[in-house]
Amino acid sequence: MELRQIYYVLEIARQKSFRGAANELYITQPALTRQMKAVEDELQVRLFDRDTHGVSLTKDGEKFCERGEEVVRAMDALLESFHQPTEGSRVVINLGVFLFVRQAGILPVINEFFSKNHNVVGNLKIVDNREGEDMLRNRRLDFAILKVADDGMTFSDLEYEKLFSEQLYVLMSRSNKFAGNKAIRPDELGELRILTGGLESHYYTEIKKFFNSSGADFNVAFMNDNEWGTMIDMVRDDVGVLIASDRVCRHFSGDEITFVPLEPKKVITTYLVSSKAPEPGIKRAFRRHVIDALKE
Repeated sequence: MELRQIYYVLEIARQKSFRGAANELYITQPALTRQMKAVEDELQVRLFDRDTHGVSLTKDGEKFCERGEEVVRAMDALLESFHQPTEGSRVVINLGVFLFVRQAGILPVINEFFSKNHNVVGNLKIVDNREGEDMLRNRRLDFAILKVADDGMTFSDLEYEKLFSEQLYVLMSRSNKFAGNKAIRPDELGELRILTGGLESHYYTEIKKFFNSSGADFNVAFMNDNEWGTMIDMVRDDVGVLIASDRVCRHFSGDEITFVPLEPKKVITTYLVSSKAPEPGIKRAFRRHVIDALKE
């Protein structure tokens, strides 16, 4: 069992909701559910009862939380004895990121900052552009790293720092009939079955707009919000294709998957986005670290 799993249990108990706890912890609800199943499997008990009214602790859950609070207090005391920041004294940076942040080579930059700053805790959440921008306005995120098409919308109440731009490609199975093409033309786009984000997502809207502007039929194979592994499996099995950036496509390209550029060329830009409110010192340091590492 990991210490973070204890914090997860305690947060679910406080929120009386998996959804509420996931929002506070800045992780997805399915990920939180998997973590709780791992804890329950390890202990061979059930910690929570769930019904239409919410989540409540079982007797074993109450015992776990009682002991878990002791563990947290003991950990704080241990850190304090070595003059290290405790859980309550650490600065938390809440960061929203796009789905393929690891494959785009951005996650090592983020990890480097937190590994060097032990008084800072990072909370990472996968967000769609719309969700990320709303969370920035509501102060539920400090920063978001988002991708915006060259003709996409930005908002004057948020700060957009351009990091880098990339060409968009079609990621597809090598068995796809277009896999050997030098480019995918607008008249060919309509023959492709597309994998997109959820129906209300920014990604779905932008991809649909691109198809409509190209005069191509928008044929959706599947809509998926956060399960990138499932999307890549679908690409590999030629269920559909994915419109993705240069870095992401190069990461997944191999014996079974390839990528073909769009024609005419289309570019997408990665931004570091934040509210326009002044940031405390460590958050300014995080901003500078990301910009210095990633800005073209």
